[in-house]
Formats: sequence, C-alpha cells, structure tokens
Amino acid sequence: GTKLLTEENATNITNFLGRLFYPNYKDQAILFPDTVSVSEAEFYSTIVSKSGLANLIQENWCNQGRINFKPVLTLLGLSLDDVLESEYKNGQILAEKLLAATIQKLLSEGPINYILDLIWAYARAYNSALYEPTAALFSMKINQGYIDYEEMKTFDGLINLIANDHDETNLSELQLLTTPVRRFAIAKDTNELFLYLLVYLNLNCRYKNNSVVFNGYIEDVRNFENISSDDKERLANIIQGLLSGRLDTLVDELGYLYVENVEEVPGDVWSSLKITISKFLQKIADFFDNWFKILTGEKDYGT
Repeated sequence: GTKLLTEENATNITNFLGRLFYPNYKDQAILFPDTVSVSEAEFYSTIVSKSGLANLIQENWCNQGRINFKPVLTLLGLSLDDVLESEYKNGQILAEKLLAATIQKLLSEGPINYILDLIWAYARAYNSALYEPTAALFSMKINQGYIDYEEMKTFDGLINLIANDHDETNLSELQLLTTPVRRFAIAKDTNELFLYLLVYLNLNCRYKNNSVVFNGYIEDVRNFENISSDDKERLANIIQGLLSGRLDTLVDELGYLYVENVEEVPGDVWSSLKITISKFLQKIADFFDNWFKILTGEKDYGT
C-alpha cells in the first residue's frame, strides 16, 4: 500500500537501477513536493525518469525494432495484456508499467520465489530468447568496456556484471565462481533449483573475499531501523544459513517461523522434523565441503 510510496524507497530503487545500468552513476536523493500523499503514478514516474530507466528503454528497446523484448517484460512480471500497442514505442510509459509490475510481483510472490523464477528462466532461455533484450539494457556498460558482447553472451558474464561490474579485482563486491548453469536449467522445479542455489552460494562464501562481503550484508541487517532486535537477529541468522554455511541457524530459524505460523504443533513433531531436516542439510553440506576441498587441492580425490 502507501508504505511503499515514500521518498526513501524511491531513492533506494532509483539508485539501485542507476548503478545497475549506468557507468559511473552518482547516487541522488528523491524528494517529492508533497511527501504526505505521493501518488503511485508520481512514484513510478519519478523513479524511471531519475534513474534513467525510461531513457534506456526508449533508446535500446523502443527505438530498436529488431529486438524482441516482450519475453523480458513477461518474465519480470508485466502482462502483455496490460500494454497497449502504442506503448511499446513509449519508453516512459513502458518503464513505469514494467517497474510497477515487477515490484508488485516481487511483493506478492516474495523475493526468494521471484529470484528463483528469474534464475530458472535465464538459465534455460538466456541465449535463445533473453540475451538480446538484456544486453540492450546493459549497452551503456558494454560500450564503456565493462564487458564485451561475447562475454555478455555467457550466463557467468551476465551475473558478474550485475554482482561486481565484471571487475575481478574489486574484492569489496561479490566474486562469483563458475555458475552451474546447466544444473540450474535442468532442475525439475524451483524447489530443486533452491537446493542447487543454496549449495552454490555457500561455496561462493569461501571464494576470495566473499565471506567479508557476506558478513557486511549481515551487519547491514543488524543496523536496520524500525524492526525489533529479535527480528533483526532472526533475519541475520537466516542470511547466514542461506549464504555462509550456517545451516544450524537456518534450521532453527525456519523452524521457529514454522511453529509460529502453524497452530498447535506438538513439540515431539517439531523435534523429529528438526532432526530430520538437520541431518538432510548436513549431508548436503558435508558432500559439497568434500568436493570443495578436492577442487581446491586441499585433499586428494578418493580420500
């Protein structure tokens, strides 16, 4: 509702989009004339204008007749039934509708489900349907030499451009291991994909300086305002479980959430469930810990 329509949220979204697509982007603060009653239309219009998203879509999608960007619109959450034919030529309107639909889908499905769907689709259809419109959006960074078009054609090139501007020397940002893109693509559903992604992220935590970067994320959570210290600690523990191998804290926190949201769960049922999940996750952790040590030369294969 109206909790979304704030200057702080507009500023954060604007700067996220600006940094994502534009070289040397400078952060800016978004101020609305009337902070008490910002309309949804003004909120989205301001963001896409100030971030440069509207201009980017106009120049690199709307004005380029050969690029089929409709699959990306659909994937990000915009129904083609909500777009008039004339609006495919209007970058401002298209950007506003796309951003509004994206945020609505992210909020309604939840961030994890939204990201899983996005990764699954890109793993399966990046080269066949999604490369051209995606590369067009990142054209400013490609033209500035952040990445070349051949590297951009790879899934690893795309995610590293997003994660660290494709700069392997910047250890203050995530540096990602080679993505198991084929394994992501052949996952039978997003539940299976989640397990692969969980393992991949935990392996990345041990790569280069990533453990420090991940810990920075956790400290950011602990510095959040307007939420209780208990909720901050719970969220920090879940992030540790998802990103840095603390599967014990992940099981505990997810279990507490489960008990809080299901009425009259007998204690013995939760105890049994917790033990089962713990053993399952620990087997996954041990298996991939073994392979990580083999791949890094810490131990020999078969030992």
